[in-house]
Amino acid sequence: DGPPGYNPTVFMQASGIAFNRKHNMDFNHWIYKGVSYMPADAEETLHRILFGESEQPAYKKRKIVLTKDADLVAVNGALDAVKQWLAEATPESKEFVLPELNSFLRAAIYQRLESEHPELVCETRSVGGDRFRSSVVVMRMTAEE
Repeated sequence: DGPPGYNPTVFMQASGIAFNRKHNMDFNHWIYKGVSYMPADAEETLHRILFGESEQPAYKKRKIVLTKDADLVAVNGALDAVKQWLAEATPESKEFVLPELNSFLRAAIYQRLESEHPELVCETRSVGGDRFRSSVVVMRMTAEE
């Protein structure tokens, strides 16, 4: 749908499709509902406002399971760095920037931090103003913030 003459093009690589299929990408969800690019809490609020549903969509309930050693090392290393920051941080230290990671690993970090450190807030920010490079920023906030 769209204005007359509007015909967007989608380019995909076979290896990317194979990777996404292997990791249980919900192509129907992607085609019919799109892929969000906002923080999970903001998306949930917007979803409730638009559709009146209070339960999270099924794709958000799926636990990410890391199987590659390199992925496990990257995510566990990032989480260990967060734990160290929390142990050593001064009250003025409100943010901790994790190393640049791909979106799959960032999602795994979001999930783990949400379950292991619900007191923290996370967001994805571009690295150096480049919209194709992103990092997770972990924040400690007070109740007022």
